[in-house]
Amino acid sequence: MYNDYIDNRTCAVVLGTNEVASAVGVRLSLAGWTVILSQDKADPVLRRKTSFHDVLFGETVTLSGVTGSLAETAVDIVRSLRQDAPLVVTPLDLMDLITVRKLDLLVDARTGTGEKPDLRWLAQKSIGIGKGYATGVNCDKAIGFSSGLPTQRLSSRARRSAAANSYVVSPTDGDWHTAIEIGLRVYVGTAIGSVNGFSVYAPCCGTVSGIVRDGTAVRSSAKLAEIVPEYQTGTWEDLDRTGHMIGQAMMAAIDGSRPRWPDKHAI
Repeated sequence: MYNDYIDNRTCAVVLGTNEVASAVGVRLSLAGWTVILSQDKADPVLRRKTSFHDVLFGETVTLSGVTGSLAETAVDIVRSLRQDAPLVVTPLDLMDLITVRKLDLLVDARTGTGEKPDLRWLAQKSIGIGKGYATGVNCDKAIGFSSGLPTQRLSSRARRSAAANSYVVSPTDGDWHTAIEIGLRVYVGTAIGSVNGFSVYAPCCGTVSGIVRDGTAVRSSAKLAEIVPEYQTGTWEDLDRTGHMIGQAMMAAIDGSRPRWPDKHAI
C-alpha cells in the first residue's frame, strides 16, 4: 500500500540544486509535477539566491511563487508526496531515489564537467542539460545551455574581461569560510574569504552575484564566488530571464506543459 500510493504520484527528479536545476524545478512544479531536487555534492552552488540550494540548510526559499521543502530521508520524501508538496530538496543522490519509487521523468541539470551518464534506463523519460548530452545517445532529449538562451551584448574586450575577472577560485582543497553576502559591492583587493588559512581576494570591482555557502568543503580551483563587473547589470534574486527560458525549453522537451503520466492527485 505504501508503494502503491507513491507510485501514483507524477514525479520528476532533477539532479542538482543550482540555478539551472531550480529553474527547471519551478517550471515543472508550475506545470503540475511533483519535483524532487537532488543535491550535487561535487559542485558547490554559487548563485544561491536564484536557487533552492539553501533549503538544504533549513532556510526558506521561494522562487517565482514556488517554495522548496527539505526532505533528508526517503521517509521525508514519501511524507512530502503524501502532503502534495510541489517541490522537495534532498541531499539523497539518484541511487537512493530510484529505490524509493519509479521515476517518471529524470533531468540532469548538474553543471559539473566530466563524462555524462546514460540516463535512459533510469526513467520513463530522461533529459540531459548542457554539454556532453546527446539525444538518443545518453538521454531521450538533450538541451544545450546556449540554445535559445539570451546572451548579453558586450564588446569583445568586455567579454574577455568578464571571462577573466568575474570568477574567484579556490587556491587549495579545504573548508571555505566567508562573511560576504550576495548583492554586496566589492572592490579590487577586497578580502572575500579564506580556504585553509589562504585568503581569497576580489579580482575586480563589481557586485557579488554568487558565492559558495560558508563552511562548504571545496576542491582546489573550484569556483568560490562570481563578481559581476560594473558595466553589467542583472538579477541576483529569484529567477532571471535566462532561468525562465531554460524552464520553457524544458517544457518543450517533454512535449507539453502537463504531465503525460497518471494525474498526481490519483490514489
